[in-house]
Amino acid sequence: MANFDDVPGILTTLRTESDAQLAPLFYSFEDLYGRKLWHQLTKVVDEFYKTPLSKPVRIRLYNNFITLFKYKINPLKLVEFLLNSIQELNDADESLVYLNALKEELAKKENIDKEQALLFIEIETARSKLRAGLEAEAREILDQIDSKLERIDSVELKVNQSYFSTNAEYYKSKHDYNNFYYQSLLFLSTIQIDELELYEQQKLAYELSISALLADKIYNFGELLTHPVLFTLNGTEHSWLIDLLNSLNSGDLVKFSSLLSNLDKSTILKESEPFLRQKICLMTLVELVFVKSIRIISFKDVSIATKLTIDEVEHLVMKALSLGLLKGSIDQVLQRITINWVQPRVVNTAQIENMKDRLVQWNDNVKALGHFMEENGKEIWVD
Repeated sequence: MANFDDVPGILTTLRTESDAQLAPLFYSFEDLYGRKLWHQLTKVVDEFYKTPLSKPVRIRLYNNFITLFKYKINPLKLVEFLLNSIQELNDADESLVYLNALKEELAKKENIDKEQALLFIEIETARSKLRAGLEAEAREILDQIDSKLERIDSVELKVNQSYFSTNAEYYKSKHDYNNFYYQSLLFLSTIQIDELELYEQQKLAYELSISALLADKIYNFGELLTHPVLFTLNGTEHSWLIDLLNSLNSGDLVKFSSLLSNLDKSTILKESEPFLRQKICLMTLVELVFVKSIRIISFKDVSIATKLTIDEVEHLVMKALSLGLLKGSIDQVLQRITINWVQPRVVNTAQIENMKDRLVQWNDNVKALGHFMEENGKEIWVD
């Protein structure tokens, strides 16, 4: 292992082999390490890892420099530095070696706050196992971590980020669109969008869009549609997905139909076209109830809105009831649906404008009724 006297030589070697723009950081490393200013040194190392130019020498910096003061800094930050370093490794097994070694070292170390750092390592171990094809082992680790996290009053943001993103990666590998969607949104709730590189934002936006469309339990995309990550698809070959999601979210069957030709750009969506057609019919039904804001709707109204035959309407309503999109009952004799409840929704700007117009109309009706009663009921009001 290197010692203090080796540090200048180590840093000089890394500096000369790195991009020239990183040179000031290496000089700061040597200065701060020599003065034992661990907090300031941690901040400069953090800056180093956030610079893409550092990628070629990250693992060497960790091995030859950071390990010299690893117990002088926050354990969570140490784990983060290791994770940033092993990102450049292409071998999941090699990554596991590094993670297991640090886990063993931290477990033996006393008098440091290491609980969440160890959990952080376990989560990333699950991620590495997942990438190595060991899905069952990864799931077992994540399930154990879930119960451990529940016992912690305040979980560090980095640990939550790691947990949600690893879970999302697991569900992606299992083609579980529902859970991938939810876990990815939880992950996005723990980060600032600019923490991800643009290609990462666009990749996640695309995968979330596909999951939202194909998930059989997701019928409200408002949270995704209002998230900045989705806007990164604007101007790309996948920008049409935003329009498709909007058409589904608002139950706009005409707009949806006009976008169907785009399904040819995605094999998985093309293969799922029958499911998507059913999904737009369900969303059209929900929007019909939402817009009309009435308790009783006829089969005929649903048939006109969804372009389904009267015979198909009952099955559609039963599907909506079973999914929990609506609550109510079906009168087969009178061919009408009585609605007691509609699933809460995140609404878009157009839907908010529609609600506003309805409230204005309601207010005008109330005023008109008041004037009518005032003019025609004078004798009733007089004592």
